[in-house]
Amino acid sequence: MLGKDYIYVNGTLIPAPASFTINYDNVEDVNQSEAGTDRVAVTRLQKVALTMTFQVTEFWRQKLLVYGRESQVSLKIGASGTAMSGRFRISSDYLQPYSNMAKQPCWTVHATFNQV
Repeated sequence: MLGKDYIYVNGTLIPAPASFTINYDNVEDVNQSEAGTDRVAVTRLQKVALTMTFQVTEFWRQKLLVYGRESQVSLKIGASGTAMSGRFRISSDYLQPYSNMAKQPCWTVHATFNQV
Protein backbone atom coordinates (compact mmCIF):
# COMPACT_ATOMS: atom_id res chain seq x y z
CA MET A 1 0.00 0.00 0.00
CA LEU A 2 1.12 3.55 -0.61
CA GLY A 3 0.65 4.87 2.90
CA LYS A 4 0.73 8.66 2.76
CA ASP A 5 1.57 8.80 -0.95
CA TYR A 6 -1.21 9.36 -3.43
CA ILE A 7 -1.35 9.06 -7.19
CA TYR A 8 -2.44 11.93 -9.41
CA VAL A 9 -3.22 11.33 -13.08
CA ASN A 10 -3.54 14.47 -15.20
CA GLY A 11 -3.89 16.44 -11.96
CA THR A 12 -6.76 14.30 -10.61
CA LEU A 13 -6.29 12.40 -7.36
CA ILE A 14 -7.27 8.78 -8.04
CA PRO A 15 -8.09 6.10 -5.45
CA ALA A 16 -5.09 4.43 -3.82
CA PRO A 17 -4.34 1.10 -5.49
CA ALA A 18 -4.88 -2.15 -3.59
CA SER A 19 -1.43 -3.27 -4.79
CA PHE A 20 1.40 -1.24 -6.21
CA THR A 21 4.84 -2.14 -7.62
CA ILE A 22 7.41 0.37 -8.84
CA ASN A 23 10.50 -0.46 -10.89
CA TYR A 24 13.33 1.81 -11.93
CA ASP A 25 15.33 1.05 -15.09
CA ASN A 26 18.38 2.75 -16.53
CA VAL A 27 18.15 3.36 -20.26
CA GLU A 28 21.52 2.97 -21.96
CA ASP A 29 22.80 3.12 -25.50
CA VAL A 30 26.03 1.17 -26.19
CA ASN A 31 28.07 1.97 -29.30
CA GLN A 32 31.41 0.55 -30.32
CA SER A 33 34.19 2.96 -31.28
CA GLU A 34 36.61 2.44 -34.19
CA ALA A 35 39.16 1.18 -31.67
CA GLY A 36 36.76 -1.55 -30.56
CA THR A 37 35.91 -0.14 -27.15
CA ASP A 38 32.37 0.24 -25.94
CA ARG A 39 31.01 3.70 -25.37
CA VAL A 40 27.98 3.82 -23.11
CA ALA A 41 25.63 6.79 -23.19
CA VAL A 42 23.10 6.83 -20.39
CA THR A 43 20.13 8.66 -21.83
CA ARG A 44 17.96 8.57 -18.71
CA LEU A 45 18.49 7.27 -15.23
CA GLN A 46 15.72 5.53 -13.34
CA LYS A 47 12.96 5.38 -15.92
CA VAL A 48 9.81 4.49 -13.95
CA ALA A 49 7.49 1.54 -14.56
CA LEU A 50 4.46 1.03 -12.28
CA THR A 51 2.13 -1.93 -11.94
CA MET A 52 -1.09 -1.23 -10.03
CA THR A 53 -4.28 -3.05 -9.09
CA PHE A 54 -7.31 -0.97 -8.16
CA GLN A 55 -10.56 -2.01 -6.50
CA VAL A 56 -12.97 0.72 -7.48
CA THR A 57 -16.57 1.63 -8.21
CA GLU A 58 -17.96 1.87 -11.74
CA PHE A 59 -17.33 5.65 -11.73
CA TRP A 60 -13.58 5.22 -11.14
CA ARG A 61 -13.36 2.24 -13.48
CA GLN A 62 -14.67 4.47 -16.29
CA LYS A 63 -12.18 7.22 -15.44
CA LEU A 64 -9.27 4.73 -15.40
CA LEU A 65 -10.40 3.34 -18.77
CA VAL A 66 -10.35 6.87 -20.22
CA TYR A 67 -6.77 7.37 -18.99
CA GLY A 68 -5.89 4.03 -20.57
CA ARG A 69 -7.13 5.21 -23.98
CA GLU A 70 -5.08 8.42 -23.93
CA SER A 71 -1.79 8.36 -25.79
CA GLN A 72 0.05 9.95 -22.85
CA VAL A 73 -0.80 11.04 -19.31
CA SER A 74 0.92 12.96 -16.55
CA LEU A 75 1.36 10.90 -13.37
CA LYS A 76 2.58 12.15 -10.01
CA ILE A 77 3.12 10.19 -6.79
CA GLY A 78 2.40 12.35 -3.75
CA ALA A 79 1.16 15.93 -3.72
CA SER A 80 4.71 17.30 -3.89
CA GLY A 81 6.09 14.66 -6.30
CA THR A 82 7.50 15.33 -9.73
CA ALA A 83 5.09 14.80 -12.61
CA MET A 84 6.12 12.12 -15.12
CA SER A 85 4.81 11.69 -18.66
CA GLY A 86 4.03 8.22 -19.88
CA ARG A 87 1.56 5.62 -21.05
CA PHE A 88 -1.19 4.42 -18.70
CA ARG A 89 -2.61 1.10 -19.88
CA ILE A 90 -5.37 -1.15 -18.56
CA SER A 91 -4.47 -4.84 -18.88
CA SER A 92 -7.74 -6.22 -17.47
CA ASP A 93 -10.84 -5.27 -15.53
CA TYR A 94 -13.56 -7.45 -14.07
CA LEU A 95 -16.52 -7.16 -11.78
CA GLN A 96 -16.31 -8.61 -8.26
CA PRO A 97 -19.53 -10.08 -6.85
CA TYR A 98 -21.39 -8.26 -4.10
CA SER A 99 -20.19 -8.96 -0.59
CA ASN A 100 -21.74 -8.27 2.79
CA MET A 101 -19.38 -5.31 3.19
CA ALA A 102 -19.91 -3.69 -0.21
CA LYS A 103 -22.98 -1.60 -0.90
CA GLN A 104 -22.21 -1.56 -4.62
CA PRO A 105 -20.27 -3.72 -7.07
CA CYS A 106 -16.50 -3.49 -6.95
CA TRP A 107 -14.36 -3.55 -10.09
CA THR A 108 -10.81 -4.88 -10.05
CA VAL A 109 -8.70 -2.99 -12.58
CA HIS A 110 -5.09 -3.93 -13.44
CA ALA A 111 -3.05 -1.06 -14.87
CA THR A 112 0.51 -0.23 -15.84
CA PHE A 113 2.30 3.09 -16.28
CA ASN A 114 5.54 3.32 -18.30
CA GLN A 115 7.45 6.57 -18.31
CA VAL A 116 8.50 7.82 -21.74
